[in-house]
Amino acid sequence: MFFVLEPEFWQAIINITQIPKVERKVNEEILNDSWLCNPFGDNRVYGAKFLISDEIFNWEFFLKAETEEEAIIDGNCLMAYLMEIYPGLNGQVSAKAITFEELNKEDLIYEIVIPAPRFEEKIFLLKKIINLFNINKDDIIQVYILWQKDDSLITSIKGTELESELETDKNYKIKIFLSSKSHNDISSESNKKGAVLNFYLKYLTTNIKNAYGKRAYLKHVPSDTWSKILKARPFYKNLLNKNTGRFYRGILEDIPEEDRPGFINPDIIDFNIPSNMPIDKANIIPKENISFSSLTAENERLILLGNIYRNGVKTHRKAYFRLEDFVHHVFISGLSGVGKSRFLAHILEEFKIKAPEVGILTINLVKKTEDQLFNADIVLKKGDSRFRVPYFIDGEDIEETCEQVAEYLIASLGLKNVVVTVMENVLSREISNKGAPPQKIKDLLIELLDWFDKRPYHIKYQTNITRAIKNRVIKLVSSPTIDKILELGPIPQWFEDWKQGRNIFIDLSRFSKNRKRLVTHAIFQMIRTLMPEMRTNILRNMIMIDEISEIQEKPQSQNSDDDETITKYHLEIVFTAFLRAFRSRGVSLMLTDHLPSKLFEAVYKLPNIKILFRTDKGCLQLFGLNSEEQEAVFNQKRRRALIIDGVNARKFSIHTIKYLHKKSED
Repeated sequence: MFFVLEPEFWQAIINITQIPKVERKVNEEILNDSWLCNPFGDNRVYGAKFLISDEIFNWEFFLKAETEEEAIIDGNCLMAYLMEIYPGLNGQVSAKAITFEELNKEDLIYEIVIPAPRFEEKIFLLKKIINLFNINKDDIIQVYILWQKDDSLITSIKGTELESELETDKNYKIKIFLSSKSHNDISSESNKKGAVLNFYLKYLTTNIKNAYGKRAYLKHVPSDTWSKILKARPFYKNLLNKNTGRFYRGILEDIPEEDRPGFINPDIIDFNIPSNMPIDKANIIPKENISFSSLTAENERLILLGNIYRNGVKTHRKAYFRLEDFVHHVFISGLSGVGKSRFLAHILEEFKIKAPEVGILTINLVKKTEDQLFNADIVLKKGDSRFRVPYFIDGEDIEETCEQVAEYLIASLGLKNVVVTVMENVLSREISNKGAPPQKIKDLLIELLDWFDKRPYHIKYQTNITRAIKNRVIKLVSSPTIDKILELGPIPQWFEDWKQGRNIFIDLSRFSKNRKRLVTHAIFQMIRTLMPEMRTNILRNMIMIDEISEIQEKPQSQNSDDDETITKYHLEIVFTAFLRAFRSRGVSLMLTDHLPSKLFEAVYKLPNIKILFRTDKGCLQLFGLNSEEQEAVFNQKRRRALIIDGVNARKFSIHTIKYLHKKSED
């Protein structure tokens, strides 16, 4: 049978998980920057604990409380105060039950005895604690610092001018305790380890002396000291249970030596937050700009992005986009594994709940199992008979349609833009003579060759163009799968479903790059042809594409005469036209990539909303960020992103919502 011990009392624990990004020299003195303070303004005892091991540096504040509720309230109050005086500081508050068993631990505890004031040289104890973490290898060391405002005065000066004068003296009673143990106490070198451990502890007392030359020293303390630390009773109290502070000289002989406190002014000891403290630093984006007055959760149609960061601290405030914001397109940048794909999946789920009439088409280019993550209504993969995208669909203006189809086909197939006019002529001829283009795209290319054969082009280009069509392009479209997908026919049912609000997932991950580009552009052309212009900001549909560089990578060569450069330059023009056409039709594009420097400029510049997860520094200048902003974005942790909202003139950081549907490769 197990017995649960009732708490004797409670402790409020404030575990510091993040500190401000402090740019200063280690020994630089900053006034009014000390956590040796009395925020509650009473006589309570405050505690700080530093845990040091070979891998861990942990910093906590603690307070005694009579109840769990009191511990939670006081802990959060102290946390809020620390966040106020140290913008960027963050931590976790908890309540710990202190039982009889906990009070009676017999850990070996030492005390650093601080000499009496006055001090002429600053005491760098925290600097030593941090350095101890750097040099410690095998030991676990805990440093407990307890303090209380020194406000007790002897009767003889109460009510006099001296009392008023002394009350302005901001001294604190202080006690510093140490406990330590080795990771391996049963070692053949235990004596050596013990010597090293004693060195660590003694090191903390070095260079601590008062103006009279008296130095700090280390001493053992009675076994009940641990209980006094937990009970917040390390300082002597007289028979009336009153605090006895600095002016105890008249009863000095009556006070046990172990209960005599040291006295410290906050300005004389380095109890601030130095820049070399081994705790995560706040990552603050310069010149943040966000208003909390307009976009709130009261509007059920707002799309939740995540929690907003303020001063580098994640808050409970939420960030949203309006539906119409998405019409201006979104580009998302971030290295692999930072959470881009899961963010897209979260946005999709938000639309399912809040705007189910907006169909979302996800085009997957790279990852093999992403359909599990996006949880679409319809999944189309290679070989699926439902997966159809006619390469040509009649539009209202047949000449304009022929021009658009010619442009996207030539760009997608990697032919020079001089072929566009010829392809346009071939399409027009076929429609004029036969009422429609060839059923299969391969037959269209054969007609294109026939045109060149009967109407020879400039000798400089004729041979190269026809050779490219025969040897490369026809082979590209001769795949039975591609042939079936692009074959002319009725409007695909999945497209109608998408227009009606269903979510479609098209998996192109098992196609070659050129075929991915061709099919994707055929989808874009179908949308441009079949969805009329509205000239409003009403969002009708959305397209999500992860790793867009798979089909929109700029040429490696900068030579303007290079075939690849010319071909891909035309591809950028075609893609830019699609982007602009979609906006006027109420269709949003959400694009992501891990290395935007590889992309055409239009891919990341034309979208008015940029979402930047941790991104390679070489890419961040593409978004107009200064060096300080680039550093902040580069150092973002997973799931944190900078939002540059060009629609609403906002700039702020978010922590994305945790999406737990299924495992993803990102």
